[in-house]
Amino acid sequence: MLRNTEPAWVVRLVAVPSRAIHDFVVWLLQNVPKFEQSAFRTLGLHDAVLKLFASPSADARKYAAGYARTHARDLPVSELIRLANNDNEDVRKLARDLLGEKDPRTGVGLEAWGQLLETEHGHKFAAESITKNFGVKELTADWFSGRILSDSEQAF
Repeated sequence: MLRNTEPAWVVRLVAVPSRAIHDFVVWLLQNVPKFEQSAFRTLGLHDAVLKLFASPSADARKYAAGYARTHARDLPVSELIRLANNDNEDVRKLARDLLGEKDPRTGVGLEAWGQLLETEHGHKFAAESITKNFGVKELTADWFSGRILSDSEQAF
């Protein structure tokens, strides 16, 4: 019966914030023959799998990172900043890799690096990129005041 699972049912399961259910979803995605990752967009599973980044299951977050590494390399910078601060190392590595592939100045931008600088897990990566790719011209007093007035001790 599970081989005939419909994609819509999987999408509904992803909406349940449960580690056990998300582990079951990953099992379904890996074992139901018609659920080939390359067909997830067509089947309506793409967005559901990306929602697993916020799963209570570490295995589900790892699965989502593996899927995104191949089939969702077009994640917006705002989403990558959020993922760079995920408490799962596989998700953080994906975000760092995808941000690293973009042009730091035009593809990511100083404002986004500043946001990442204010996160616990992304701080070091952002600090390295800012010092490497931006100079006195871009790092203005206004930019620094934004960091100083932020709630983040690390950014300060």
